[in-house]
Amino acid sequence: MKGLEIMEGKRKKSLAQIKEETMDLLYKRMGCPRQMVEQHLDTPLTGTPFFFLDIDMVYLLFETEKYFGIQIPEEKLLEYGFSTVNHIVELVGNYLLEP
Repeated sequence: MKGLEIMEGKRKKSLAQIKEETMDLLYKRMGCPRQMVEQHLDTPLTGTPFFFLDIDMVYLLFETEKYFGIQIPEEKLLEYGFSTVNHIVELVGNYLLEP
């Protein structure tokens, strides 16, 4: 999927850009240092070193949906599609790529 471009509004985005913007959300909205996020892209957000609570995950979900202008289906949440940074990036990318 690397290098794949998607349209959001009039702007094209790659998965790399979605990843950067997701890391920005974690930094700006959740207070996570970028270096820590970059080192733990596949680490569950509810575990070490993030320790997000249920309410943190809900807040991150709402912020992600608002920022990218999408609504993430409940089944994706139940399948742990929103559990790591890379899963979030993949989920957002897949959702925006759907026709």
